[in-house]
Formats: sequence, structure tokens, C-alpha cells
Amino acid sequence: MKAVKAIVIVMTALLVIGLGLVAYGMMTRASRVAVEPPRAAAARGFGAIGLGQPDGSRIAGMTTAGDGLLLLRIEGGGSAERVVVVDLSSGRVLGAVGLGAAP
Repeated sequence: MKAVKAIVIVMTALLVIGLGLVAYGMMTRASRVAVEPPRAAAARGFGAIGLGQPDGSRIAGMTTAGDGLLLLRIEGGGSAERVVVVDLSSGRVLGAVGLGAAP
């Protein structure tokens, strides 16, 4: 009977220690995630930029993509419809994608 009591006490202690370690691990991970600032907060202004599109072009739509990219759908200006990709952190025009000849 003493052996059974000893086994129960040891197993209970192991359960309590294990649950404590799990709680500690969750708390350290939660504090690490909460401390890291979101990437969008690190963005800074870049002033006015030129897209280098022909006269008569207009922005028909825009959306953001992952990693701080702005996608602008451009129409008109004597060119085929195209999408211009702008890096929001630096304001640089990364490139354009069109269905016809290169814009």
C-alpha cells in the first residue's frame, strides 16, 4: 500500500511540473510575439513620386499586396491596360505588367 501511495505522489508531482512547464512556455512565447512591432508601423513617408506613365493615363484601381507592395491598375494614355507595382517603404516603382507591348 505504501508503494501505491508513493507512485501516486510521484505521478502527481510530475503532472504539476509538466503543466507548469507548459504554462511557462506559453507565457514566454506570448510575450515574445507581443514585443515585436508590426511591419506596417515601421513604414515611413517618401513624398511625391512619379509613375512614369504616358499623359492621359488614369488609375482605375488599386490594392495592396503582401510585403508592403501597392498594385495600381492603370488605363489609357495610349497604352494597353497595365498594373504598376510600387514599394510602399521606399516609394520606388518596381515595375509594370501589361498584356500588350511593354508600357
